[in-house]
Amino acid sequence: MWRRAATAALSLGAGAGAVSIASSEDPAATLKVCAHLPPRLLRDSVTAATIAADYSWSLWGLEPGTPAYLAAKHDAHLRSANRLQELCFRNGGIYIKLGQHIAQLEYVVPVEYVQTMRESMLKRCPVSSIEQVRGVFAKDLGESPETVFAEFDPVPLASASLAQVHAARTHDGQKVAVKVQHDHLADTGVVDIATVELLVNVLHYIFPSFDYRWLVDEVRESAPKELDFLNEAKNSEKCLVNFRRLSPHIAGSIYAPKVYWTLSTSRILTMEFMDAKEITDVRGIKETGMHPADVSNLVSKAFAEMIFKHGFVHCDPHAANMMRSRAPEPCGDGQATAALSLGAGAGAVSIASSEDPAATLKVCAHLPPRLLRDSVTAATIAADYSWSLWGLERGTPAYLAAKHDAHLRSANRLQELCFRNGGIYIKLGQHIAQLEYVVPEEYVQTMRESMLKRCPVSSIEQVRGVFAKDLGESPETVFAEFDPVPLASASLAQVHAARTHDGQKVAVKVQHDHLADTGVVDIATVDLLVNVLHYIFPSFDYRWLVDEVRESAPKELDFLNEAKNSEKCLVNFRRLSPHIAGCIYAPKVYWTLSTSRILTMEFMDAKEITDVRGIKETGMHPADVSNLALVFADEKAIKENSVKLGAGEDLHALFAGVLTMRPWKRVIDPSLDHLVLDGKNTDTSELQEVVA
Repeated sequence: MWRRAATAALSLGAGAGAVSIASSEDPAATLKVCAHLPPRLLRDSVTAATIAADYSWSLWGLEPGTPAYLAAKHDAHLRSANRLQELCFRNGGIYIKLGQHIAQLEYVVPVEYVQTMRESMLKRCPVSSIEQVRGVFAKDLGESPETVFAEFDPVPLASASLAQVHAARTHDGQKVAVKVQHDHLADTGVVDIATVELLVNVLHYIFPSFDYRWLVDEVRESAPKELDFLNEAKNSEKCLVNFRRLSPHIAGSIYAPKVYWTLSTSRILTMEFMDAKEITDVRGIKETGMHPADVSNLVSKAFAEMIFKHGFVHCDPHAANMMRSRAPEPCGDGQATAALSLGAGAGAVSIASSEDPAATLKVCAHLPPRLLRDSVTAATIAADYSWSLWGLERGTPAYLAAKHDAHLRSANRLQELCFRNGGIYIKLGQHIAQLEYVVPEEYVQTMRESMLKRCPVSSIEQVRGVFAKDLGESPETVFAEFDPVPLASASLAQVHAARTHDGQKVAVKVQHDHLADTGVVDIATVDLLVNVLHYIFPSFDYRWLVDEVRESAPKELDFLNEAKNSEKCLVNFRRLSPHIAGCIYAPKVYWTLSTSRILTMEFMDAKEITDVRGIKETGMHPADVSNLALVFADEKAIKENSVKLGAGEDLHALFAGVLTMRPWKRVIDPSLDHLVLDGKNTDTSELQEVVA
């Protein structure tokens, strides 16, 4: 049940997410995000794959610590740092910020990365044209900067990774500094965060010691705040208030520029112009008659006060964010970008520490094409919904007809994606076919008609490859007889008949060979899509289900775990349900002939439980089989077990509904087919309420 729920989480992420695009309140913004996603994903994944390949092959066969190893590692660091630098410049925005922070991470990344980033990142920040600046003003304030201000210098005083600053003068004569966000960040910011999250998750799978996922969780929450200049302005004022309230003895030496709130938005910040020196400008500080040691002492005291008294700390204290005049400039919120840089910077260079360079290379080689297919499919579906429904009034016949056609086209695109990617995606499609209560009927029918009929089949050569790697011999050597033609194939594996050397007939379940390389990538890419869709559609929040998948999917791909569960199930019946234990049987596991990708079990010559004719031919009555298979509702027992399982007595109806995916009236129905839905509207509506 729980394995199925885990895979259902994947399907819920992609299936419900794809069709929810139709509900976007801003189809144009949705389209922009999805249009930016494929090229950025492609660049990121190609760069990661190239770096992985470089480290893998450059260090292959060299003993760690030897002069040859250190020289090769140094050269690989330099090449990879230049590749990462170029990626930052190509993507721009948050990636520039990322590179700047890597330049400060001597304590995390190799010196080659630090030097490469330090030499370039502060000198090549993007500059928005005056037309782009006017576009931001037009959208945010409804007028051009030349109208909003009495004077506005079209040439920026300075430019940084997220914004640039212009000098201006208000209509009442006040000189101000106007910080304007680069216009593309509104479209690419969410994508940048999501792609960095994907890379951090993939790198954690490859290098378990590299676990900065908690930092990415921080980024997901805090990065949108950093792109909201109104939040920055509030932090600046809060910082100043904290000094006046909690640290009055040095408050007179701390100053934050006045904010002009009526001339500010989330992407435009207008503040008092400060004619001050950067805190690292020793000559400039001396020219003002101050002593550098006094400035250093004040900075140390200010941060000690923030850390130990205020609990609200300036987390981006580089020279451009701290000035010295008669009152230095405090507070901004740089924590989010610092988290991004640590995630991507440390991750890129940690590739050198992989214990299995070949596996690393395989994962990174699979990543670009799968990301490209996923993102192109998502972007195409988004575009289809956005433009098909553009301007149509919800609920009208024209709207419903256009939505139906978009559902069909998008379902076919999603179906093709599942077949192209295979593996876990096939499983995904199969579960979408069962999700009448989540996704539209067009998706359910499309998947139901195809997913069970087109499962992948591994060739005998691929099966031999799995055996060679896991058991060291071919299946023809491991067994006395091995049928090369599978009895059946499913999304994750296929089953062959075989005979052991002592004459026992067995069923051998062999995992499709590519899953060892693509499983982690599949989970990570679905994780990315779910997070991106949540940014676009805040109501679509199934990230917790993806967390469940991340934990449970590897168990589903571990056949030894399946074997243990099978035996545990049988033990539970014998220990806890002895009255029917004699009717329950699990095939014997041949542990010495099994691995995480090969499961050898006793061959069972039996009928499927839905094969009514076959059951009758064995002399059994279908009603007896049904009675044994179905657990009839006992409301009292459900309450008792809900308490034991932590659901609580007051939630027993909801708990039963979640477990069975059936409405409560069906759960407690004493009839033989009480867990069968007949498709009536009352059943469907009640079930949807349970899901909601």
